[in-house]
Amino acid sequence: RPDRLHFVRHAIHLLVHLMPETHLRGPLWLISQWPLENAIGHLTREIRSHSKPYANLAELSLRRGQICALISIFPTLADAERLPKDAVELGDGYILLAWGKDRRERGMDADDAAALIDYLRGLDVVVSATWQPSAWKWARLQLPNGQVARTAFGERKGEARGKPVHRSRMVKVRCRHVYVTLRGDMFAEVQYFFRLKMRTADGIEEVATLAMLSDFTQPDPAIIKKTHGVLMACQYQGARSWRVVNAKEILTVVGMCPLRPRPYERDHPDAARLYSDRFFVAQKLGFDMSWIGRAQDPTVDDGVDN
Repeated sequence: RPDRLHFVRHAIHLLVHLMPETHLRGPLWLISQWPLENAIGHLTREIRSHSKPYANLAELSLRRGQICALISIFPTLADAERLPKDAVELGDGYILLAWGKDRRERGMDADDAAALIDYLRGLDVVVSATWQPSAWKWARLQLPNGQVARTAFGERKGEARGKPVHRSRMVKVRCRHVYVTLRGDMFAEVQYFFRLKMRTADGIEEVATLAMLSDFTQPDPAIIKKTHGVLMACQYQGARSWRVVNAKEILTVVGMCPLRPRPYERDHPDAARLYSDRFFVAQKLGFDMSWIGRAQDPTVDDGVDN
């Protein structure tokens, strides 16, 4: 009823238009604010005529459309994507980036070495009792979805100097054993990436790219049940949960936001153990669609985490 329209919030009213607008104009991410403003910015930067800017803009837009149409028909005309200097393509869309890489190989701490040895033994690799592992630490990994996963190794250097950092070192990790949590989600802080030469069961030597992680606890099942799977609360475990995984087990970058205890939780006699270092997971909704065309450029070093 028209007389009740003022009760409807604008964001709710827009939901009515989703299906007809998609039918008329195609995927909505193409006509959302970010792609439009980004395209306008690219075109206006190319204007070279001060006397006839609009005619110049129309010509540029026409040329851009023609180029896009040709590339769509003949994909080989597109420029080959270039990797930044010293980057390593790992396959399956994963790229190990050299920005912030350590200057030399260093011996591992006891916790790191123990985690690596556990990982290798899980692969049935015989490890000598006298082996002292070392690693050349890498700071960034570009994921297939375009995100760049950073590391505590890289970001803490910037934090120590008081510089603003991305803090994008919290990740969602593929869980091979889905029964571990209610939803099969595992979250961790990436300490650093490193490469290790290994011998396969066939006797072939290959270099594996691994990630040293510090796991959060499994999401609290009681909170998940109470919130119908919306809120996932985890506790940070620090060095107690060091483990090594293949870098390709990392799925997405997530946010881990502090979850303060409620008043009744704060008064609990065991509050320090139950509710300290507790975080809730923030994931990007509709990530696969919303990130289209917005991948971070691996050839550009923003320099904010080192």
